[in-house]
Amino acid sequence: FYTMARFVVKKGGGREPFKKTKLVGSIRAACKDARLPAMKARKVVTTVSRAAFKFASKRKSVTAAALRGQVLSHLRKADAKAAQAWLRYEARRRRGRARRR
Repeated sequence: FYTMARFVVKKGGGREPFKKTKLVGSIRAACKDARLPAMKARKVVTTVSRAAFKFASKRKSVTAAALRGQVLSHLRKADAKAAQAWLRYEARRRRGRARRR
């Protein structure tokens, strides 16, 4: 286990507690959207989340952008389809935010 960053600093400067479950859930969702077989998805989730946790363990807080970069970098190495699914989700989310403004 790692001593984890306590906070994630968001783009607007706000902070929220670092939640391992939120990170793992987002990686798992990307694997599901990419329709990876269950065994492959488990391996990707484990590999990518461990790398992200290791990155976050070196800091008291971590920016959302830096964490995103780490996850995407490791997702691309582990499974390109899962990385693409992650990016599609982010694009949909950004479009949704733009409409609400």
